[in-house]
Amino acid sequence: MVVIVCVVMVCMVCRTWHTSSPLPESYFSNKFSDVTSSVSDRFTWLVLVLLCKIDSNADLYTDVAQSYIFLLNNLNYVVSKVRNSGLRNIIGDDWIDKHEQKLKQYIKNYERIAWSRVTSSLQMNGKQTESNISVRDCFRQFNLEFNEAYRKQSVYVVSDARMREVIRMSLEEKILPVYRSLYVKYRGEFKGVDSVVKYAPVDLENCLKDLFQGDGGQGESNTHY
Repeated sequence: MVVIVCVVMVCMVCRTWHTSSPLPESYFSNKFSDVTSSVSDRFTWLVLVLLCKIDSNADLYTDVAQSYIFLLNNLNYVVSKVRNSGLRNIIGDDWIDKHEQKLKQYIKNYERIAWSRVTSSLQMNGKQTESNISVRDCFRQFNLEFNEAYRKQSVYVVSDARMREVIRMSLEEKILPVYRSLYVKYRGEFKGVDSVVKYAPVDLENCLKDLFQGDGGQGESNTHY
């Protein structure tokens, strides 16, 4: 909670104070000893301290995927506050662009940690696709991996609606086209065998849309200050 309160206080002050000259990029290289007494330098230094605080608290999570959700929530909050307040004039658009790219990298890292076993379970080589046994195993492995990933990830919260949608759409692009292709091609061969083809594509789409709202049956996860 400390990080959010501090950022809000800084932003409230900055709404009444502006500068047309963003600090030089060299300032953002952790040279804290060069901090001067100017208001702009002090505000910029505070934001840097808050980001360091976020990074250090992310290390407290034993679940790596959850730590990336934590980083996404908090960094996105700070970037939004900077973008929509007088801090934008102090720190500059380059800083915002740099940290928006960092948010994109966090999303990629989260997907790799949390969902790579799901996407990998859909990969079959040419010989495997000719065997009904291998196709059956593929569906069963996918069911197992998706169920496990969904069980874990559905309890986490992404507080920003736009960010939730970005992550969901990215997951849909990685999972649904491949699964839909397999489903259309092989569903008829296992008709009536629910343990083999558990999900229709629309079922997966609905599951993914339910993610990151913290309603997975275990309450909201603490992924925000």
